[in-house]
Amino acid sequence: MTTIASLEAYLKTFNLLNPAETKQLAGYFKPAVFQKNQIIIAEGEINSKFYFLASGLLREYSWVDQLDMPEPISRWFTLPGKFGISAESFFHQRPSEITLDALKKSEVFYMEKEDLERAYIEIPHSNTICRIILQETLVQHERITSFLHIRNTQIRYEAFRKSFKDMDEQVPDKYKASFLNMSPSELSRVRRKIMENGSLID
Repeated sequence: MTTIASLEAYLKTFNLLNPAETKQLAGYFKPAVFQKNQIIIAEGEINSKFYFLASGLLREYSWVDQLDMPEPISRWFTLPGKFGISAESFFHQRPSEITLDALKKSEVFYMEKEDLERAYIEIPHSNTICRIILQETLVQHERITSFLHIRNTQIRYEAFRKSFKDMDEQVPDKYKASFLNMSPSELSRVRRKIMENGSLID
């Protein structure tokens, strides 16, 4: 099991907590391990935890009808050192509209919503840290929205690769294609065109 040192190292990057506060805030988190394909947050349930990924890979997806057949569409991926959460469900205590699962064995540290509220009171800078994380998430989703509306599939993929290089390298093609609104064969063709003809963007 990954030690909590990885979480403490992440909290230190904000340069807002003294050593005692770092350990105190990290102490609110509990460890858990999810096996490949295990569901962490189910669509329709109220999400009361948020998860710091120490190792592994998480996928956020929802079900949509494709020719009257429900099909999971990838919405986002959580890489190590980032947080996985159904934000609207967590903060507003509403049924989640997404499912979060593990694409491979994943080690996490999670915090309960009630513990986060306590941390806000006991460790004032924890509120600032949470706000920074949420701001980063909003910026990411803005970038996602911009390139997912690109009609040219090659430019769409290249914009994704440029913005999220680590994700491009770590996420299996099947799920990455779903996220980019392509079929796996389309993604393969796009990559082949890039290799043969070069990039369409800087």
